[in-house]
Amino acid sequence: MHFLFVICSLLIASIYGNPVYQFDIDFDMRSTYEVPKRWASAGIEFLNHEIQGALYSQMIFGESFEELAPDSITRRFNVSRFGPRTSLYGYTGCGGRFNDEWGLRDVSKMWHGEAAGTANGTFELVEGGSMNGLLYQTIKFTHGRGSMGVANYGTNCHGGTHFVEKKPYEGYMYIKGRKGTKAYACIQSQDGFTKQWSNLAECRTLEVQKENTWEKVDLRFTPNATTECGNFLMDSQLWTCNGRFIVELRTHGEISLDYTWLTPGDWNLAGKGIPARKDIMDNLALEGLGTLRMGGSMCNEADYRWKRFRGKREDRQPYHGFWYSTLGTIATSRGFGMFEIIDASRAVGIEPIITFNNLEWASDMGDFVEYCWGDEHTTWGRKRHEDGHPRPYNVSWIEIGNEQPLDWVLHDTFTAIVKAMEERISKIKGAPRFKYTIGHNLWLQDMNDPLVQTMMKSTNHLGDRVFWDLHIGTGANAQDGYTLLEVFEGFRTQLQKADSRMRIIILEENGGDHGIGRAVGHALYGNVMLRNADLVVGHGYADCLEFWQGLDHEYAFNQGQLFVTADKSFGAPVWWEIYMSSQHTYPHVVETDMHPGNEGKQNVYYPDGTTLLSRDGKHLVVRVTNTDPKNETSIMINLHGRGEAKLAGLVALYDNENPTKPFEGIDNTPSNEKRISPVTTYQPKWTPTTEFTLYPLSFTIFIFELH
Repeated sequence: MHFLFVICSLLIASIYGNPVYQFDIDFDMRSTYEVPKRWASAGIEFLNHEIQGALYSQMIFGESFEELAPDSITRRFNVSRFGPRTSLYGYTGCGGRFNDEWGLRDVSKMWHGEAAGTANGTFELVEGGSMNGLLYQTIKFTHGRGSMGVANYGTNCHGGTHFVEKKPYEGYMYIKGRKGTKAYACIQSQDGFTKQWSNLAECRTLEVQKENTWEKVDLRFTPNATTECGNFLMDSQLWTCNGRFIVELRTHGEISLDYTWLTPGDWNLAGKGIPARKDIMDNLALEGLGTLRMGGSMCNEADYRWKRFRGKREDRQPYHGFWYSTLGTIATSRGFGMFEIIDASRAVGIEPIITFNNLEWASDMGDFVEYCWGDEHTTWGRKRHEDGHPRPYNVSWIEIGNEQPLDWVLHDTFTAIVKAMEERISKIKGAPRFKYTIGHNLWLQDMNDPLVQTMMKSTNHLGDRVFWDLHIGTGANAQDGYTLLEVFEGFRTQLQKADSRMRIIILEENGGDHGIGRAVGHALYGNVMLRNADLVVGHGYADCLEFWQGLDHEYAFNQGQLFVTADKSFGAPVWWEIYMSSQHTYPHVVETDMHPGNEGKQNVYYPDGTTLLSRDGKHLVVRVTNTDPKNETSIMINLHGRGEAKLAGLVALYDNENPTKPFEGIDNTPSNEKRISPVTTYQPKWTPTTEFTLYPLSFTIFIFELH
């Protein structure tokens, strides 16, 4: 491990001819506005398995057999079953893990056909007459001895299923067949040497009680051992666990299967009625998030309507999602939606922001308020009680639309929805004052559009409860951060003309990787936004989760900040940057001047600094980024103001293994979770003439005590 930086002499700059950047900080010149302690935000949507397969505690991926069999795709649509993901194809599933034709033929592609002994027969993926969705799976054991069934291997058939010793798991499954037919549901682990599967708990007997009628049967397991996880498959980048869930026939017969639910028991968030993984939510809270937005392009799908995400989980019908879809059928689950994210966020102290399709009817959005906050005497409050959620859904911040065109459709729908919601709020005792966000990505080219003024004036009655969403891309060049200033300045001009108190919230910062460059770019943007925190109320990171599969080529965006496997979750470099920032934040922004400045030069790497001061004036931090990917940079910090200052410590993020020659795209991995993580030095020597040399692609926080 390389310890932080070098505290060095001024000779380095003179030898190499590089400037020494001096930060002059007057800590008596503090902002009148305050930065919220939990200023960071993140987004989540049905993308990159971040809900289905990660946050959603459902352990069965392909819960209602909606994904077509690989051979069915090949036969019906003339495409390769091993082809890469497109918006119409979905994920490869078991067709990308197994090569046996028998186990894949007519088996929903997130499941795999299995047989033991001399057992043989056929599978059929049946369309029509299903309990949930369009398809259901049939197993026909016709000859031989042994067992025959279908197994589920977790996320995308690659992640594996993870079970913890002596922890209860529970759920249910829908079955159909001839009366008296028996199937067996088991949780199993595979021996790494013999490749044999063995039961982790007593199998559940699933006996058909009614002739050819869908029946709900309970699943309960308590494993006698913990599954192992690691690089078990042929691709060393894949991280999988050696558990699976299997349903099998042990005698000749036929049985049909549909919606299957399996989740950790009362030892997880499921014990609070929240189907979310506790380790993931705990890590998002530990990171320091203030808000978590559920939204993105998924909301633009025509069938994305809030009323279809309520009720019993098995009664919610899947749909053709924006990101996760498959040819010829519907596969996106509604089992985890806006109501689950509301409860999961509140359980760990994070405020949820919910994005809605901008074509929701205004009356339906009024019903949403009543559903969340009304008592049992209101129409929709009673429906919430009937849905098994007597307490209100604690949500008060919404967004209408995602990256919608700036046109009169957006204006009219937004204002109509706000009016309907405000009217309903006024009639419901205890309902909070909602905050509203305009789901248009306002950028320079739109700033002078007359509709900007119209939107501002039409929402003036909301005061400071209305926001404009701004989506950006991460840059590891200091100049990229400063292009935001043009947007902010243009927005301030429009606000002044409209006499509006509207503000900006950045709900999506998008990027193409997870490396140290992305983390430093995020810190740079954070600096710029903190200096404008009177206008910008939050800095959000798009797609906060990503299921780790060696950065699978099937993923649409490799940009998660928290990696997830079946057995754990761990931070990408940017997670550590946000964690660092949240641990060292104060409410007041202090004036900070840097010499020499960039003097308007384009594409020049130079350090950037922002200073924060505590409310009592006793603690101060200086956040400094070096976005140069190749060169170290030298800085000095000169503090001015009443009293004395002492440097108490430094904490920095950089490439720990190659600090002077960082690899910009390097990631943390399941086997090396802290490859890039903060390094702290306590009580280093400091005077106003002390020079600090910052590593390339680094983010440093200098921690001062004031007396």
